[in-house]
Amino acid sequence: MRQTLRALLLLSAGVVLSAASCGEEPVECDGHDDCGGAQSLCNGAGECVACLETADCADGLACTADGACAACGPLPDGPTCGAGYACGGNGRCVALPICEPGCGAGQTCTEEAGGNRCIYTTVVDALAGEGLRNMHAVVTDPHGANMEADLRGAAATTVFTPRDQSLAALSAACVASLDGDPARWALFVGHHVLSDPIALDRATMVDGVAAESVDLPMRSRESVELTDDGGVSVDGHPLAEAIEALNGWVHVLDTGVLVPDALHEFDCRP
Repeated sequence: MRQTLRALLLLSAGVVLSAASCGEEPVECDGHDDCGGAQSLCNGAGECVACLETADCADGLACTADGACAACGPLPDGPTCGAGYACGGNGRCVALPICEPGCGAGQTCTEEAGGNRCIYTTVVDALAGEGLRNMHAVVTDPHGANMEADLRGAAATTVFTPRDQSLAALSAACVASLDGDPARWALFVGHHVLSDPIALDRATMVDGVAAESVDLPMRSRESVELTDDGGVSVDGHPLAEAIEALNGWVHVLDTGVLVPDALHEFDCRP
């Protein structure tokens, strides 16, 4: 056994530091039995360390990359706590609460720094879970827009969804132009979808994430603006709520629908 315990007494400071802290070689080991004291574990590099993972540390400390137990903190100042834990305000790792009593259909329990929470897995699941039946039916209908696979598989997307009553209120001429024409359905629904995860609210716009008015790449006239009552509108339609999913956002239009220019001739204006 090659156990070697070294310490250096600094008379001028009156403290004892480990030899490794002064730049000397760490204690070498072939196994845990070669280590002792505070550095009781042997890592893969053959060095005695205090920890191999955060679970080896006491009192809510986190394991650093070099095998020391230390207070957690934002990188690069301190180590992260690992799965199932978050760094508390006092630099201690605290266990995250689990999702109880469990997540609903189409939801996933996700780990976050303030506690775990249930979130929709995809924007399609969000449409179903929030009762937006008409839009959910449109995107999942294989004879219509046929967009379910794309929306489920998208890494990042945003859907502006009309309420059920807004879709139900489309004129007979508009519905007739869409029925039986998957290309037109895809054009209509696709006009409500952006290939970016955009969280639109007044706070993000005021903070400069978006300007006072920002154009959306929707192949039409849509723009996002702040409303006088403290909300956000898209092409004049107020946003009622924002629903988060792992792969993006669903923004519910309080009134109306978004219509591409190509469908205006079919009386599909809101």
